Amino acid sequence: MVMPLAGRLTARVSALGWLTLLLAAVCWALGASFGWRELLMVADAAIVLFVACVVLTLVRARVTIEVEVSPTRVAVGGPVHAAVVVTNRGRLRLLPLLVELPVGPGTVRFTVPSLEAGAGHSEVLAVPSTGRGIVRVGPATTLQGDPLGLVRRRVRWTDVHEVVVHPRTLPIPTLGFGLLRDLEGTETEHRTSADLAFHALREYQPGDDRRHIHWRTSARTGRLQVRQDLDTRRSHVTVVVDTEPQSYADASARHTRADPGTDLRAALRTAIRVDARAAAGSAAPSAAPAEPDGSSPDLETAFSVATSLVLRVLKDRQEASIVCGDIRRQRISAPDLLNDMARTGPHDASLLRQVTAAARLAPETSVAFVVTGPRRSTIDLDRALHQFGTQVRCVVIVVGAATDGIRRLESMLVLSLRDLDDLPRLLAAGLRT
Repeated sequence: MVMPLAGRLTARVSALGWLTLLLAAVCWALGASFGWRELLMVADAAIVLFVACVVLTLVRARVTIEVEVSPTRVAVGGPVHAAVVVTNRGRLRLLPLLVELPVGPGTVRFTVPSLEAGAGHSEVLAVPSTGRGIVRVGPATTLQGDPLGLVRRRVRWTDVHEVVVHPRTLPIPTLGFGLLRDLEGTETEHRTSADLAFHALREYQPGDDRRHIHWRTSARTGRLQVRQDLDTRRSHVTVVVDTEPQSYADASARHTRADPGTDLRAALRTAIRVDARAAAGSAAPSAAPAEPDGSSPDLETAFSVATSLVLRVLKDRQEASIVCGDIRRQRISAPDLLNDMARTGPHDASLLRQVTAAARLAPETSVAFVVTGPRRSTIDLDRALHQFGTQVRCVVIVVGAATDGIRRLESMLVLSLRDLDDLPRLLAAGLRT
């Protein structure tokens, strides 16, 4: 226990503090050797000054610091604010206090002015959300020290708050294909006379199947009445994201998978501090968008494409599964999807391994989407998609292509996507073919 305590004590001494101690030691050595009383007085003064600074540092400020982040889940580019409230709980006036609040990989520092007993001070920070990932806000710490800066002590006051930044998504048209008629499926608006979901009765028309005549109602009304049902259909859509960086055109950007939120590293270098009164009337300014330096831009687009597809499937009340790196979810819900896609990142798992995992995860798949980059060969795609079988309709979306395009290669439909904004139009045109 002696060494950790000694380490904590020495860590609190600044460079100026060590220089003061060195000055005291040199003056004391020279004064004792040559009998110079002036140097001994300088050494005594330096030691007294250092001890007084240490005592001032040991006195802990009686304050409370609260950090509230709102909202904790937001889409890319959405406004996020962190409110920091510092309250003086002591009986004496609080001296100016330096507060540090980490925001992502950066740190925001601001000085709390001198506060009377019971008074408070608030600061509002605009947290940039220009990239998908996890933004960690906190913990809030204070640097307490002496006026000369010889000794300082860092005190932690709050926990870490996480802001989940969901990937950018686009509303896309309904995926009106790959639906299998199933008596246990979901009702559609399509009316039919060959299902079990009863809708209404109507008068018999020439050409109607007589097996669907409702004889009891016909006898009561004196006119032939025919059952009219609602068609019930079933579809299970599986989406696989190729997370290997070398599959994309901008794979030269190296990635670090240690932190899922590294794509925010460049965007969160600085959080902008605004006055609390100004923030009450208008939203706090956001940082300028920056190029993510974690996963590549094309891979980020692939995440957005996959998320948009699954959200469309869920909106159509169909079942969906997704395999994206280490994320493997069957019958996923929209909130879980957005949270998982915010935390994922580049992954070195091969496309064949991911598609094989998807085929085992959802053997009832009727439609399979594979989102990949232009550097993935057609042979690799064909080999991987064979894992689904011949009854599954396969669609490949190539992100980062030079131009938009639609082509069919044997058992798969290939949609080349240049920009995320072109996704709705490309899907609407490609799925009609």
